[in-house]
Amino acid sequence: MPSTEVKQTPEFQKASLKQEAVERLIENGDLLRFNDLEVWHGRASFGEDWKIEPFHEYKESRNVYESMLYGTLHKEDAEAFAHKRARRHSEAEPALHQIVALSDSSLIFDGRGVNTLILPKEMVGSPKKYAQKQPWYSADLKPAILKLMEDRVSYIEIGEVQKVSRDLGVSIDALREYAAVLNGYFSLTHAPVGKSVGQMLYNRDFFQLRQSNRTEVIETSPDYTRDVLRQNHIIGSKDRMRSGTLRKSIDDVIVIWDFDAVQDKEVYKKQKKQLGHASMSAS
Repeated sequence: MPSTEVKQTPEFQKASLKQEAVERLIENGDLLRFNDLEVWHGRASFGEDWKIEPFHEYKESRNVYESMLYGTLHKEDAEAFAHKRARRHSEAEPALHQIVALSDSSLIFDGRGVNTLILPKEMVGSPKKYAQKQPWYSADLKPAILKLMEDRVSYIEIGEVQKVSRDLGVSIDALREYAAVLNGYFSLTHAPVGKSVGQMLYNRDFFQLRQSNRTEVIETSPDYTRDVLRQNHIIGSKDRMRSGTLRKSIDDVIVIWDFDAVQDKEVYKKQKKQLGHASMSAS
């Protein structure tokens, strides 16, 4: 009789290893499921219909920034924050929102580990596959890439990129982009993930590396880091921070960087209801 065993493709095996790595980090407490938490966001309201979007016009009233949204696990801190912000404007009222993830797969880093955790390689996407999807990539880069990767065990310095570009006559701009992706890979797999997250959140595309008696400029790719985290459904982190508004340190601050993955709980309920009505009307 023919075998009924399901053949596991390399892609299936990689996905399984990746999921196993994620589950290990959840078991260790390095990753937390977002929807297992109660996340609160306080702000000043001017009577507008508020929802989480990638960009907001009035940063002061919404406390939503270009790259980060802050919440807390402590409702009383979010309420105090909302009242403090509202007092700055005579026409404002304090507003409190519960933030939920749109998928139960969404995860956040626990702050205790973000500065020590090095991501397992199974969770870090292939820099080659990522680069091949970018508009600056072309097959002409292949010889230069192979040259850069010879005996590679650490970051690629800008001087190396310039030399290979001159020697092989390839575009310095495209080669720098590729080297930045590779450096992003090395950073994620050889250094605590907090370093890469910081670079991503502030959109910093380089850092300085001290080597022996000299300092080298290392270019990196915040977009590659963002893509890796998104592929793993990692949308934020939990940490302790000091609030200038409340003038105190707050435990369990939630920093969210993937705005497409979260929404105000009440807004999300309305969106689901509208989708349900639309689906019934179409059937």
